[in-house]
Amino acid sequence: MENTLKLIHVLAAIAWFGAGTVRAVLFARARGSGDRLRLITFLEENEFLGRVYYNITGIITLVAGVWLVLISNWEFSQLWISIGFIGVIVGIVWGVVFYPRFQREALAGLADGEVSDVREPLTRFALYANVELLILVIVVWAMVFKPGA
Repeated sequence: MENTLKLIHVLAAIAWFGAGTVRAVLFARARGSGDRLRLITFLEENEFLGRVYYNITGIITLVAGVWLVLISNWEFSQLWISIGFIGVIVGIVWGVVFYPRFQREALAGLADGEVSDVREPLTRFALYANVELLILVIVVWAMVFKPGA
């Protein structure tokens, strides 16, 4: 059971991180193009992926991680496990609270205006997405090197 949960946990984390990396690249391309319709399409597709993909992979990562700790000799108080939980929870909260708000603001501005009219929500979206990727790298580092184990 432990190996199966570990596999599920790692695959979900890989899927989440990989999609976040692709999202960052596609967003940079869409934003850099200055094409209003391209940005609208990106934001609409990312909103769909947020509901159907990012949040689900984050929740699977979290649930499998909790379950692993419960059936193993690990402790929730271990530093590497705490880093993992904090990172996953931050990613889920950002995916539920912040990304949808930035996307709504940008889409509303793009509906009637130009790309230059939505610089602020696009900048916040990029900042949160890039910081989330950095946090996930730290989480993966903690899972591999297990500080405090």
